[in-house]
Amino acid sequence: MKNYLTESRGLGPERIVIVDGGVASCLSQELWIVPPNSAPKPREDAYDNSYRPSVYKFDDHYYRIGNDPAEIIYWPTAPANLVGYLESFAETLLKDRKLIGYLVAFRQASHDNPQVTKRMLRTERNFLIREFRIEPWRLKTVDGGYRPWRTMELWIAQPGYRLIITSYRIDRVQRRR
Repeated sequence: MKNYLTESRGLGPERIVIVDGGVASCLSQELWIVPPNSAPKPREDAYDNSYRPSVYKFDDHYYRIGNDPAEIIYWPTAPANLVGYLESFAETLLKDRKLIGYLVAFRQASHDNPQVTKRMLRTERNFLIREFRIEPWRLKTVDGGYRPWRTMELWIAQPGYRLIITSYRIDRVQRRR
């Protein structure tokens, strides 16, 4: 929502404050206009959800390769939208400095080589470090193997736990002739 308001509607990012309203009976987002240095009143039907699994999948997204094989592009749009997309993942890691973020890249089964996942992981990890100041030691990268499409999964682990990925492999790939 913040990305839409800043890029499509022209609002300055300093004018938009994101507030986690807790957990409610349904998924919703609200826009509030408030005076500077104030906050909206929390919803009455929101409740605290302090339960967090030890390791959980936060989200995933897809990649495509541009005309230049060295160019990896966030799909379905340009890399500029990666900021908004990864913002909530970064904010979750920044809220609790003990959490570890895992980036798990899967290459496309039909024709990608291992270098593709290395570039995907390097690009996204460096982006999180540069844009959101995530400490490098808190971001772990994993080559997940193959999937039908280039995919990046974002996982979060509590201290003392680690992510174990079993890769999705295709032994034989049929190509069109």
